[in-house]
Formats: sequence, C-alpha cells, structure tokens
Amino acid sequence: MARLVPTIDRELQEAGNRRARREAEEQLRGSQLYTRLLMESNIDALMTTDPLGIITDVNQQMEVLTGPLARGSDRHALQTTFHAPRRPQTASVRFCGRGEWQTTN
Repeated sequence: MARLVPTIDRELQEAGNRRARREAEEQLRGSQLYTRLLMESNIDALMTTDPLGIITDVNQQMEVLTGPLARGSDRHALQTTFHAPRRPQTASVRFCGRGEWQTTN
C-alpha cells in the first residue's frame, strides 16, 4: 500500500504531461495552418528560406512564376534558383539578426 500512493501520483503527473503535450501539438498544428492560409491567400509571390538560404516553402503565386521550387522534399538553394547567367550570386538577400536587411553581391 505504501507504494501505491507514489505510483498513482506519478501516473497522474504523466497523464498531465501527455495532456499538455497534446494541447501544445494542437496549437502548433493550428499555427501552421494559419501560416499556410496566410501565405496562400496573399496575392504576392512569397517564399521562405532557412538561415542557409535553402528555400523551405513557396506559395502558389511563386510556383506560377518559377515552377515547383520547394514543394515536398525538393529543396533548392536560393542562390542556385534565381541567378543571372553572368552573375550567379546577384540578389541574394538575407535578414540579419540585428533587424536589418543585407544584400550580398
């Protein structure tokens, strides 16, 4: 009987942790859906990249302009996707951590 109370307490705590995890996952799914809807409802061509410049997502308007760039696992580097034949690194733009946009040529 002495072991029963700690076992029940531990199980109640684990159940609370599972509930909190499920709620967090549900909020994350809702946030992801909201972000997707914002991107797709925009009339502008949009794309997102990771810090290394790899395209992680594009909306339908961007696909109309460029073809399928980042749907599924087909991810491309920004610098190899958009380039002029003579200057392949022109127009590589990134956001610095200090809140400034920086263009590299």
